[in-house]
Amino acid sequence: MNSEQGQANTYRVRFVDDLPIIETDRMFLIIAMADHVGHIVRYLLRNRDHLQPWEPVRDHFYFTEAAWIGAPERDQNEARCKEAYRFRLVLKPSSIANSTALKEIGHSVAAGEYIGTISLRDIQPWPGSHATLGYSLDHAYQGHGLMIEGVQSVVRFGFENLNLRRIEACFMPDNKRSARLLDALGFQVEGLLRSSMEVNGAWEDHHICSLINHQWRRN
Repeated sequence: MNSEQGQANTYRVRFVDDLPIIETDRMFLIIAMADHVGHIVRYLLRNRDHLQPWEPVRDHFYFTEAAWIGAPERDQNEARCKEAYRFRLVLKPSSIANSTALKEIGHSVAAGEYIGTISLRDIQPWPGSHATLGYSLDHAYQGHGLMIEGVQSVVRFGFENLNLRRIEACFMPDNKRSARLLDALGFQVEGLLRSSMEVNGAWEDHHICSLINHQWRRN
């Protein structure tokens, strides 16, 4: 699988003010900055209809900046405490310039804006040594391998930097895109969680799957 299909050849992690920045071929994955509340809300507004089938029903307040005041600081604190990492996806300017497909849709999102989110949350230290994966991508950028590129890098961060033994993910049976993504990354379905979450006004089943870190090391 080549880079255009989503297999990231570039993977670098650096820390600024104790917060990780992940670099892949086409993106930077960052923890939200204090002045990025507007970035968060604009991402949600652009994708309100796109994400609704897979999320709880949100009220109007959820899509306002007032609802997200303090969210970047919360994300930063949780990352520094290794409780959760909520990465925001930002396209490299060069990735748009070098890709005809991305150049055609690049005008839909301003430079530096978020095009997606990937999170590792509910992080449990040893002896649990596991976390839960979550993700979403701007509807305009689907179909270009960006999600698999990003998720692959976050999984690598979880295994190599956090020394997690296991990463879990859940998806609804009708979410074929998520099923294909997780299968491509080697996640294995373990079972069905019946009526496990209220999504879009209805209680929905979710498949649970996991990826095991076979290079896990005892500290």
